[in-house]
Amino acid sequence: DELWCLELFDIFNTTKGRLPQREREQNIFFLNESQLQTPLKLTKLRLTNTESKIKKSFFHTLEGSISFSYGVFLLRRRHLPDDVGKHVMSFLKVNYLKMDEVSVIGASSTRGHFPIESVLGNEKTWWLSAKGTMHSDQCEEYLEFRLSPDGTIKRLSFVGVSIPPLPNGPVSVRRFRIDYSQDGTHWTKGGENYTMETMDFNGVQTFRLHRPIDASHVRLTCLQNAFAAENVYISGMPPFDCIGLFHVRFK
Repeated sequence: DELWCLELFDIFNTTKGRLPQREREQNIFFLNESQLQTPLKLTKLRLTNTESKIKKSFFHTLEGSISFSYGVFLLRRRHLPDDVGKHVMSFLKVNYLKMDEVSVIGASSTRGHFPIESVLGNEKTWWLSAKGTMHSDQCEEYLEFRLSPDGTIKRLSFVGVSIPPLPNGPVSVRRFRIDYSQDGTHWTKGGENYTMETMDFNGVQTFRLHRPIDASHVRLTCLQNAFAAENVYISGMPPFDCIGLFHVRFK
């Protein structure tokens, strides 16, 4: 009922900020390391009005992570049996995403050289935005990804991007931002803390997010290409008015 749901929220809200994330030092894209800590989020509360019998659902998230066992312990302190506490905690888990479940579902624009799904592969393919999409050295061209087949919220902690370096890659993405959504409709722009900058070399460049993101969909929003970032223009050279990349990885 409503009282119990709000009390449950209060129980877990009191743990905010007490349990820092543990660092992982291994190469995240090429080793199958074990999960160090299962993240937990209160993602949905269902409130029932006992008079009108009308059920209302809304989303609410908590910052930070606690272990499964610590959640059971908190509920035990509120006189819930362990089997009930474990059942409750099973609904609050947010699992880390699995790369083989991620799919590309859209792009702001594309040249169409290859299917946009190719950015998740390993072949010699690429994605480029449409001609003229980068104006005044800036743009917001994006690739949109669904993090699970059924739209379940997953936790994202790392992003990997591969690009062709200069002089072969003047339109390679230099600055990009991670935007995210919990329903694929309402979006939050990542802001400065989730804006990153590539370096001019081959291979997958790995970026640890400022804080993990719990979302069902994310966008890799490209803001500036390498040529514009260098701020060097040669008379007679055609403008590099688009942006692109080779491949994208998430973990």
